[in-house]
Amino acid sequence: MTLKRLISVSVLAAAFVCSCIPKTPDRPTPPAPNPPVPEDPDPITMITTPGAYGVEGGDVLFDLSYNQLSVVEYKGGCSYRILNPEKVSVVSVSGLPQVLTQGESVSFLYRVLEHGHSTVSKRYDMTVLQIKDGKAWLKQDNTTFFVIALL
Repeated sequence: MTLKRLISVSVLAAAFVCSCIPKTPDRPTPPAPNPPVPEDPDPITMITTPGAYGVEGGDVLFDLSYNQLSVVEYKGGCSYRILNPEKVSVVSVSGLPQVLTQGESVSFLYRVLEHGHSTVSKRYDMTVLQIKDGKAWLKQDNTTFFVIALL
């Protein structure tokens, strides 16, 4: 057998062997799992200044340059107060549990006292939206909420 004929036979044999190997069916690629979509944080949690927002009588913000902040704990609850000596006023949130838990519903009394007289007194039912960095965000809706400094 000549070299030329030997190469021809080898090529034919290789082609025959390759044609006999069954093809594997195309397998569909499984879909990639959808990664969980991170929830956008509530815009309220971007507000970090403690205070009462969207409440009757107007917003009340805590500013260390002219306010004092206090917490009074008592059996079964606590009260947060913002004192303004210059205006002779006290803003209080009373009836909160001593330990707040994210996601729980809370009911409390919001009061504003000016010169010893109550100018606002209203009960609110809110959800504890977030607890972070020594603060709690309580939300009734997108316009009425509290940022409480936890002491």
